[in-house]
Amino acid sequence: MSDGRWFELDAAQWQRLRGWLDEAERLGDAERAAWLEALDDGCGGRLKGRLQAMLDADRTGAASSLQRLDAGPRLADAPGEGARAGMPGERRVGPYRLLHELGQGGMASVWLAERTDILQARQVALKLPHGVWHRAGLADRLAREREILATLEHPHIARLYDAGVSDDGAQPWIALEHVDGVRIDAYCRERVLPVHERLRLFLQVCDAVAHAHARLVVHRDLKPANILITRDGQAKLLDFGIAKLMEGQSSEPSDLTRQHGSAMTLEYAAPELLRGEVLGTAVDVFALGVVLFELLAGQRPYASRVAGASRREVERMILEDPAPRPSDVVADAALARALRGDLDVIVDKALRKLPAERYGTVAALADDVRRHLAHEPLFARPEGPWSRFRKLARRHRPVVAATVAATAALLIGSGLALWQAHAAGVQRDLALQAQAQAEEQARAARAAERLAAAESDLSSFLLSDLSSSSPERDLVRQLERATRMVKAQYRDEPSVRARMLVTLALNYRWISLHEEASRLFAEAEPLLREHGPPAALAHWECLQAVVKARAGDLAGARHQLERAFGILDAAGPAAAMTRGECAMEESLVLRLATESSRAADMAERALDEFRRAGRGEGEHASEALNAIARARGEAGDFGASVRAARDSVALLERTGRDETPGLRNAWGLVARSLRDGGQPLPALPAHGGHGRFDPAHPEMPTPVRLDYAETLIMLHRFGEAEQVLSSALAKARADRDDNQERFI
Repeated sequence: MSDGRWFELDAAQWQRLRGWLDEAERLGDAERAAWLEALDDGCGGRLKGRLQAMLDADRTGAASSLQRLDAGPRLADAPGEGARAGMPGERRVGPYRLLHELGQGGMASVWLAERTDILQARQVALKLPHGVWHRAGLADRLAREREILATLEHPHIARLYDAGVSDDGAQPWIALEHVDGVRIDAYCRERVLPVHERLRLFLQVCDAVAHAHARLVVHRDLKPANILITRDGQAKLLDFGIAKLMEGQSSEPSDLTRQHGSAMTLEYAAPELLRGEVLGTAVDVFALGVVLFELLAGQRPYASRVAGASRREVERMILEDPAPRPSDVVADAALARALRGDLDVIVDKALRKLPAERYGTVAALADDVRRHLAHEPLFARPEGPWSRFRKLARRHRPVVAATVAATAALLIGSGLALWQAHAAGVQRDLALQAQAQAEEQARAARAAERLAAAESDLSSFLLSDLSSSSPERDLVRQLERATRMVKAQYRDEPSVRARMLVTLALNYRWISLHEEASRLFAEAEPLLREHGPPAALAHWECLQAVVKARAGDLAGARHQLERAFGILDAAGPAAAMTRGECAMEESLVLRLATESSRAADMAERALDEFRRAGRGEGEHASEALNAIARARGEAGDFGASVRAARDSVALLERTGRDETPGLRNAWGLVARSLRDGGQPLPALPAHGGHGRFDPAHPEMPTPVRLDYAETLIMLHRFGEAEQVLSSALAKARADRDDNQERFI
């Protein structure tokens, strides 16, 4: 269609044609033919004929429909000066000679050009909007707007040098600084830039946009294609103010808008832009939110749903559907963890549907990004004293590394005030602060000592009166008594009481009494929120995630884990132990979600955190190795499962835990992994730890004996298996354990 017929279409007809094309491309050949036959375009068949021509081009391979629609009329198709024949270098538009085409899109083509009059040899990027633009006063208005846009002098904005219209009024042209660079998304991707470096590039973009907004110029088409990064790592924004130049200052659509439609790229367009409302700087805030999402997550917010969707459906998503969080769409677990918390909050606020709910200015958006990089509290998410202190600690880690979390209130309340005092009192203030810190550390030490004493007291209480005949039944009774004791003894110490209730709940969970565990977890929650340190609250959140996962609410469990890790990420190295415990809980949630490989990875992360906390040789490390063994076995990697279980056995033996239930569990995992991996014969001695204990002994826990019986059955040693099961059945009946009896 190079005969100029494209220029007969007004904006409404262009929009209708684009929507029909989306619909037609999703229909099969037979359906499409019937649909096209019944189509009434209301224009005497003109639009229908153009649609048919584009679909025919698709079928013959001449061009894709979208290419033909976006291409519109080209330079050689338009009449007048903009269409003079000749090879590149001979074509001219206004005072510029075209050298070669740099690129093209739905709105315009861009050419490398040089000036032929008094500024000869200056090369520019010459933007040539598509279409025929015979409009009275267009040249005068472009000249006025050119003067405004020429004031945008900023190191990260490509300069607008000139703008005008060809002598016959048919071809507007816009001369811009030519930037030799790479799109910002490609630049980040090719160099595999870490998150903080991507954020620093993004801040350059924000500074440029804020500069323009201060001069009442809105971009309205911010996207990676309009942001280039030069060889020296500097961002350059292209097309700044082009939308303004093409449309004027009125809130009503201009002639240019009616001729060609609004200048925007759909997936970066703010909802108010799609609704046709009066626009302000909030449209650029929204587009920057999309750009930031893409730089962090490697895709646009609705990318997973846009493929195959019509333009109308994409518009509906932008107008109605909440944008996902960047951390939800990335596959890499470490990257997801880095995005959770501050960056999710920043992107969410920038992408709010209502302009009033977004950042008020681009400068405010940039401020929060800078505060995140500096580990300072966000303005988008007001934070309490504890959270602010944690971020302060990360900024000044050498100074406060030895200060425990319990000193936060004093540091925030008095420390910050002292630091802001007049320079003459600095030495005095530091001395007072050191004294106050010492006093607070002493109080924290006393609190820790009190907690340790309470935990010891609880352990002694639980272990007393346990008989050897039925330890699990006795433990239930002791847990009930211990719960009453904790509530009475620590009634005036809510922080200690809360953490003791969590410990009791974990004991209930260990013997699979999940209802009782949930009740104690619920009772501890308000106490932890009001009186507990952040790490304890984070641990509670992680434990609750498992409760939700067991109840089938996997989405709720994941959300709760995100909240917990958001608290812990701000706490720095001091929270390594709690991070390890939470990673163990997340590993269990992933196992419940049948994501075994990811569960094993998370358990390995827990082990790393325990080692970081100096607990790499303790019971926690052994449990992490056991969790790795279980998850690797469930994922079918039996070799890795056996190695992890044997590492757990070795750890327990070298730390003097060779006669504990933990050792039996570890050997049981070795045996199970060997058996399930097709080696039942080597699994048999592993059940007994190669002679360390008798897996068939009546006092062994029922799960140990059942696992042993299963291996005997696999080896066709049915008589021995029956003896083991009969003994276990007698024990279950003696304990009146109906569930265990039915299972055996």
